[in-house]
Amino acid sequence: MKLTALPVNVGDSFLLRDKDKIILVDGGMNKTHILNLLRQEKIPNNHIDLLVCTHYDADHINGIIGILKSQKFTFKEIWLPEILGSIGYTLSEKNFKLFKDLREHKIDFESENFECESILKLQKNKEKHLDSEENNTFEDINTKVLDDFVDNQRLWYFEPFWYYHDSDIDYKMMLTLNYTASLISNALHSGAYIRWFKYNGYTHKTYGFNLYSENALQTDITLYDSKLFFLALYHLSLSDINKYSLVYMYQKENVPDVLFSADSDLHFYQPQVALKDNSIVTAPHHGSSANDSAYLRILGKNLTFIRSDRSQKKRPGQGYLNQTHRYCTICRNKTTKQKIELNYNSSTFTTMAKACQC
Repeated sequence: MKLTALPVNVGDSFLLRDKDKIILVDGGMNKTHILNLLRQEKIPNNHIDLLVCTHYDADHINGIIGILKSQKFTFKEIWLPEILGSIGYTLSEKNFKLFKDLREHKIDFESENFECESILKLQKNKEKHLDSEENNTFEDINTKVLDDFVDNQRLWYFEPFWYYHDSDIDYKMMLTLNYTASLISNALHSGAYIRWFKYNGYTHKTYGFNLYSENALQTDITLYDSKLFFLALYHLSLSDINKYSLVYMYQKENVPDVLFSADSDLHFYQPQVALKDNSIVTAPHHGSSANDSAYLRILGKNLTFIRSDRSQKKRPGQGYLNQTHRYCTICRNKTTKQKIELNYNSSTFTTMAKACQC
């Protein structure tokens, strides 16, 4: 087994290779740079078994859009946050009506008394959890509408938002809607089987590939009404919802675990998660001090922490710096970018990468 932290400059992208599978978790910020990095990995037949998107930030999602849009790789499955599928589905079904309703009703997003948890967390009494053998709803999404939306932004997208009063909100929501439409359309065009995941607190449930969803369940997508559509888009664009990042763990017998923390603070582990000795953890939220509490929730001996980020003064925080074994794709003192390869050799992981110098 080998785990590679790709030096994507901004954001996260991790490539896991085992005997019978290749998994890519997130794609970084740049839509073209990730393609060059993957080309250097010499992936057999350009086939990735599983592509995972942990959440909606541009520094995780843009590279995935670039990979899908290039059509240079094939995939068996793609795992996406449910909210993206629901926004794409609603846009494809209601399109013009959504913007007509926005102009006529002018929702005040900031004063609206609305709890984003109802959008981002699975509502057990209203929504259906799908077992791994059940099919998701995605055949009904009209990709032509999404493609037209992305290709004709000024007609579909910029002009209707001009009726709203806050240009900053306009711009961020427009970008999010564009990314979402592009991601969903290109994912559907890829021919891969798609699973949608929604946050549910601690779950630790697998849907294949030895990859366990730690805090989400597979669910179906939702057709929003106009108000819920724009409120979902608003929270997706402007709220700090990192705690709803989808966290995954690669786990199989007789080998250490790999915990993909995304931007989560791991608050759903109550009280802690016990990892096997010599396991790997991707630094929560790129090692940000805001997520220092996450390290208190992780138990295990001889753990290795890997951090992917751009060089900046505020990161990493003390929680990351307190860890004994740690590696960065680039440290905050602007060391040379590096690819981090961790190879498992029957007892522990080894690497030629330089240790963290932050």
